[in-house]
Amino acid sequence: MHPMELVKEMNLIELIKEFSQKYKSSLLHNFTIFLDIEKDDQNINMINIKQDEKDIINYCNKLFYQLFITNESIKSLKYTMSPPFVLENLDKKIYISCPYYDNNKLKLAPCLPIGIYNNNLKIFSWLNDSVREKIKYHKIGKHIDMFCHSQITNIESETARNLMLLFRALWFDLGISFIFNDSKVNMKTNSLISFQINDTPSEKYLLFCLIDLGLKQQNNLIESKINLLEKYIYDSIVNKENNYEEH
Repeated sequence: MHPMELVKEMNLIELIKEFSQKYKSSLLHNFTIFLDIEKDDQNINMINIKQDEKDIINYCNKLFYQLFITNESIKSLKYTMSPPFVLENLDKKIYISCPYYDNNKLKLAPCLPIGIYNNNLKIFSWLNDSVREKIKYHKIGKHIDMFCHSQITNIESETARNLMLLFRALWFDLGISFIFNDSKVNMKTNSLISFQINDTPSEKYLLFCLIDLGLKQQNNLIESKINLLEKYIYDSIVNKENNYEEH
């Protein structure tokens, strides 16, 4: 192991230890609860996804990589951060947060887990159907069959990442401010961040989350990229469907 990786691992262990001690009375579950996903009968196989939809998902990497990967995921690496934990406040209201160190000070960042990718089985599972449903009815989301199924099989990790880029863009476009039930813990910013979790030597996962780290986003640029995506969809799908109906 590289010396810097060893330091980061030791910092993460210290972080989780301090967090667990400080929030012992509030802690309900650690992040492994998000890994316990069984195969869903309502899944869809990537083989059955239309090529037009695959092209849209791949195009999202070109449109949104810098906005959400470079400006959010990579910037978050300056913090020592743990995957999310499920907690409850004094009123027994549940919320989810990621503990992290900011200048060696323990802080909690509100977190909304979106999906989990099983690298070994090549299965992506949405973690919150009500969240997925919001995106499904978006004017762009309605063209994406992957938003209509709680699980996608035979999907590569790169495609799963690109799907999350699209989700992040449409979440922004809907202007959603997520609040955890009545806990009064709300999301003010929505950075897209993924955690690689090695549950066992043979079980590897990617956990995708929106996390409130206070990172600024480029609203005008995101809007312009969404407009480009709308035009792409109209040119590649809507026009094609109209031409097909005319013939």
